Amino acid sequence: MPGKYTLELTAGGKTLRQALMVELDPRVHVSQEELVQQRDLALAIVRGMKSSYDAFEKVRTLHRAVTKEKKPQAGQAKSQHEEMDRLEKKFESLEKGTKQAPGFGPINRDLGRLISSIESADIAPTQTVRSAVQQLCDDLDKDMQEFHNLNLQDVPALDTKQDAAKATPPKSGCGE
Repeated sequence: MPGKYTLELTAGGKTLRQALMVELDPRVHVSQEELVQQRDLALAIVRGMKSSYDAFEKVRTLHRAVTKEKKPQAGQAKSQHEEMDRLEKKFESLEKGTKQAPGFGPINRDLGRLISSIESADIAPTQTVRSAVQQLCDDLDKDMQEFHNLNLQDVPALDTKQDAAKATPPKSGCGE
């Protein structure tokens, strides 16, 4: 962002400071407010990408643990096999998504595409891009709630259940 900054370098117990002035490229005709809007939306996307990546890894880890520990054996009741199939579908929908809702992986991918388009030009983000980001952030929050519920209700007997899931479901921080 254009403005006055102070650079600091600390080494060997000494701190050096230098003033720095960043000026807008004279070929760019955009207001400071539009640059702030661009930066703020990009930062929201970065938060969403981090949240979706972290959630994907947690779901994948729990999915593997459930599959390993709760795999139905031959001769077990049909209901146990059906329950495992139901859990498997829930895990897959959180990881990969469904036709109705994207999972953590697709959300992360789509946010990555949007940040690329935002950072490729010095303009305020369009309403279409803002709406797309907000929709993905809303989907991310829904998936995080679904994972929270899955971890608390559907996988309660496992020792691998994460303690963090006992608390209020986390928010992505994406749409803020």
